Amino acid sequence: MMILYWRSSGRTPTGMEMLMWLGVAPVAVSGGGWMLRSALHSGMNKALNADITLTSTAKQPGVHKPVAIQQTAVAAASLHTWLGLGADAWLNDGHRLPLPPLSSTLRDARGLPVQACEVDALEARYGDVLASATGAVRVHEQRALMLLQPVLETLLHEAYSRLPIAEHTPEVVVAGLRRNDTKPLKCSVTIELLVPQTWGDTYRHWLADWLHKQAQQMGFEVGQFDIQVTVLASVDAVWERLRHIAVALEQDAMQQHLLLAASSYIDPQLLAEWDASGRLATAERSAGDVPGEGAAGVLLSSHAAAKEQDAWLCLPQLVVLNDDTRQRPAALRRHCVSAVTEYWESTGLAPDSLQFSVHDATLHGDAALHAASVAVAVNPDLDPVRQGASLRASAGELGLVLPLAQLALAQAQIQQRAESVLVQSVAAGSAFHFSLLTPSPLSRSLVGERV
Repeated sequence: MMILYWRSSGRTPTGMEMLMWLGVAPVAVSGGGWMLRSALHSGMNKALNADITLTSTAKQPGVHKPVAIQQTAVAAASLHTWLGLGADAWLNDGHRLPLPPLSSTLRDARGLPVQACEVDALEARYGDVLASATGAVRVHEQRALMLLQPVLETLLHEAYSRLPIAEHTPEVVVAGLRRNDTKPLKCSVTIELLVPQTWGDTYRHWLADWLHKQAQQMGFEVGQFDIQVTVLASVDAVWERLRHIAVALEQDAMQQHLLLAASSYIDPQLLAEWDASGRLATAERSAGDVPGEGAAGVLLSSHAAAKEQDAWLCLPQLVVLNDDTRQRPAALRRHCVSAVTEYWESTGLAPDSLQFSVHDATLHGDAALHAASVAVAVNPDLDPVRQGASLRASAGELGLVLPLAQLALAQAQIQQRAESVLVQSVAAGSAFHFSLLTPSPLSRSLVGERV
């Protein structure tokens, strides 16, 4: 540029001008550009690292940052859905499970068949369980109880086999009076049934009496067990209840807690309500809910009452999701991945020890992608399709049963393969719950703290 100027102007530059414009100026411009570019890159990297650090350190309110791991023994678990009693179908053919079929009897408002996961011949097999029921029991309440019957029998039998043996002492005569110093049995098993708020008070009271009779028929004596019927409003409340029970079991030396839930949405009246509110999955609303039904239960045990073959449940973790995070799928995914990977690192387990994942996402929306991303973030070699199971995708809506059914699947997987299982609850929009089941207790057993 300066050479053209000198030629057009006709003047001859001095040596100092030539040195300045042809030597010093180009070097200064080049150096300044390089410094500016470096500053921009440095600023971008700092901003990116700050964003990643904010996500990965889990400083957001409501995140439980685990400093150590507390575990509870899972002595037994059972599951009953339209795919049968037990978890064999889920574990052996989990990636080839059929989608919810069209019902032959249930219809929407236009008279078209709807998808439904209905247990066949339920009344023929378990209908006698309702023989002593009093008052008006709705269709979905009847079906829920029939689904619960075989699950309850299986887990009561296991709980009874683990009862501590009473210490009997021979009678002695003291001052002409017979005396027996046999120690009374402490309440060893709490039998708790979770029910939704929509179930009537009369039916709930009858359920408590029915559970009491079932326990006595199994052989339990008065004083060996306690009955609770707990009303909960949501899946979130079930996870919180599980957490509370796990903490409480640490305070009891020889205690078991049998937690049960049963639900059914196979009821024409319920389906009409769903259809009217836009909740029911139809040909026009493929992202709606598919009615399902099922029952599940887990028998939790304190450390002292645990046995070698038991699985071990890590204290369920909660990540509260604010409105801004929920509305941004990528941010939500990073948030959940960060919480789980940090938790996994605190366990000291190798990434490849995770070989199975259970979640409650449907095939619609981003929830399934979130669940898969979390599992693969822990173990990049895990195939979330072949090494995972989604309850809601194949069993429909299960209500309060979902968390217990997930734990039942995880426990069955551990009994089959002795590999760690990640359990995720991504269906609830306001929170993300996750836990881990391991085939043996971890070396550390302390309680995580809220940050």
